[in-house]
Amino acid sequence: MKIALLALLFSSSSSILAQDISLKGIPQIQVRVNLVEGQGTGACVDADSLAKLYGETKGPIQTETELRLREAGMRIGSSAPILAIDISTCPGLVSVTTRLVEWVSSSRGQNGLAVTWMFGYQMGDSTGLKIREQIRDQVSKFVNLWLADNGK
Repeated sequence: MKIALLALLFSSSSSILAQDISLKGIPQIQVRVNLVEGQGTGACVDADSLAKLYGETKGPIQTETELRLREAGMRIGSSAPILAIDISTCPGLVSVTTRLVEWVSSSRGQNGLAVTWMFGYQMGDSTGLKIREQIRDQVSKFVNLWLADNGK
C-alpha cells in the first residue's frame, strides 16, 4: 500500500490533497458523516448549532454520498473501510474533510486503523449549499480515483 503524500495549499481557502495512493481492491465501503464539535476552545460551534446554522444534518449527506458511491459501482457495507466526512466550524471558518480509514498492517507486523486517503477544504463562513458542494467535490475526487484504480 502506498502512503498518502499530503500537501497544504494556501489561498483564500486551503485544501489538503492526497496523492500517490491506490484505492485498488476496495470492493465495498461504509460512510460516516460527523458533525464535529470544537475542541477545548469553547469558541467553536457544537454539532446541534452547526445543523441549525447551515441546515446540514448527517442523514441527507450520508444518503447522497452512499448513492454516489453505489452509482460508481461500490457496495456499501458495515465491515468495510470507512469513508468519513467531517464537518466542523468555528466563527468565520468552516472545514470539510473526507478521509478513507482502513485496517492496515505495517512491515513490523503491527495492525491498526490508519487514514490512507484524505482531502480537506477550509473556507470562510459559508452556506449549507457551499458545504454540500464541497462534500460532493471531495466524494467525486474519491470516486474518480477509485474508478481509475479499479478499471471501471
